[in-house]
Amino acid sequence: MARSYAAAKPKAGINGQRANSASANKEIHADLAKVRNEARRLVRDNPWAASAVEKSAAHLVGTGIMARARAPLVVDGRVLDASERERIQTICNDAFARFADTCDPITGGDWYGLQNLAARAFRESGEALLKWGPRGNVPFGTVEVLEGDYLDNAVSSMLSSKPTQVEEGNLAVSGVEFSPGVGRVAYHLFDHHPGDLVVGLRQSTRISASQINHIYQPLRPGQVRGMSAFAPVAMKLGLLGDLSESGAQAALMQSLVGMVVKVDGNDDPSARPLGPEEGDGQDRNVSLSPGFVWTGNPGESIEPFTPGGLGVQLIQQMEFELTAVAAGFGVPRHVLTGDVSKANYSSLRASKLDYDALLGVWQWLVLIPRMIRPAWQKQMQIASLQLRGSDARLAAIVADCAAVYNPPRSPNVDPLKDVAAEVSEIRAGLTSYSDALGSRGTTLEDQVDEIKRAQQALDQAGIVLDTDPRRTAGSGGLQPSEILQIPQGG
Repeated sequence: MARSYAAAKPKAGINGQRANSASANKEIHADLAKVRNEARRLVRDNPWAASAVEKSAAHLVGTGIMARARAPLVVDGRVLDASERERIQTICNDAFARFADTCDPITGGDWYGLQNLAARAFRESGEALLKWGPRGNVPFGTVEVLEGDYLDNAVSSMLSSKPTQVEEGNLAVSGVEFSPGVGRVAYHLFDHHPGDLVVGLRQSTRISASQINHIYQPLRPGQVRGMSAFAPVAMKLGLLGDLSESGAQAALMQSLVGMVVKVDGNDDPSARPLGPEEGDGQDRNVSLSPGFVWTGNPGESIEPFTPGGLGVQLIQQMEFELTAVAAGFGVPRHVLTGDVSKANYSSLRASKLDYDALLGVWQWLVLIPRMIRPAWQKQMQIASLQLRGSDARLAAIVADCAAVYNPPRSPNVDPLKDVAAEVSEIRAGLTSYSDALGSRGTTLEDQVDEIKRAQQALDQAGIVLDTDPRRTAGSGGLQPSEILQIPQGG
């Protein structure tokens, strides 16, 4: 007996579409611009789409994914002491902080604002580009976030056996140029956004890959360009818009009250129908208003009616479609809709676990390796160049100095339990003070300085707070050392 997979049977889907064996790049090349434009239209016009992008970016980067130096323990076979490592880390952190404050001449923001902009473009359009430029005589001192539209999709070896803009022996895929055995060597970018009101021909320029970082998530092996996260849910969002509009119209109609005038004696030719009769100036179609009294003719009666309201089936269908959109876009339903009326503690924690896993994938497999780490490495190279004339050994260490990256911590569902769990992790050595503080957007050094200043100010004022672990225990009582200092009566 012949057996086969049901999915392999030659039948079309609901929309008449059949599966094909096209590569990821072929499928994306054909539909990228259309899907991207539709996604942006949805974000402009559809409240759920706007919410999905806004909140995705907020959860992905928050106020910024932090990077801080991690100096090596051993250099050239010699163990570095604590003071040497601290000096190296200070140099590296200061260099990156200067860059973060001054890197964005286009919008006037900072590095962390650019992270949010890139995260929005990544989720909305499927990709974003970082274009690096000089700041004075400092290479890679500025960076600009570009939309994927800047990539010249027509520069592709799929369309031409030998695109004129591509170097001999190289391969181009949708504006990205590859060299055999090397990888990405160039990007072909338009000078202006193709949708700008710029007079002149659209001509792309070949730019070295060292000046560009491409932020996207490959979902299939060999995929070169990114596809919008709205691709699987765009049609459902459009349907939701229609359902919402019809529901609003139904609710508006339900707020109205009407009446029908019934006329007895329809068989009598002398009975007058509704509306003005020829030779009669009276209009029988009237509008109702508060306090209105209508006087009918003999044989007429009034039957009031109220239009039907929002059907239960429509509400259920909208609930179902919203759940499907949230699943397809990769956010919990309450994040998409802002509605937590049907959520409880257990369901919120369960959805949070899944969402945190997805955020971790986007943060650690997309944003950090394709945006944050390259930026750190470029700034360490710049800092190294500035040190090379005075201390070549230190310059070499700074150039190779790695970083620790801390995405924003996930919001607490139950703050007391979540903070207690974090304290337990620190006490057990599962995480460090630096990592815990980095996820909150600060550093251990800054936090220590802040605590020291606060303690000195409180001591000078003679104030003791029950949150001061030097004086009070977690239970609120005095520490044993403080009890011993209390004068004993006798």
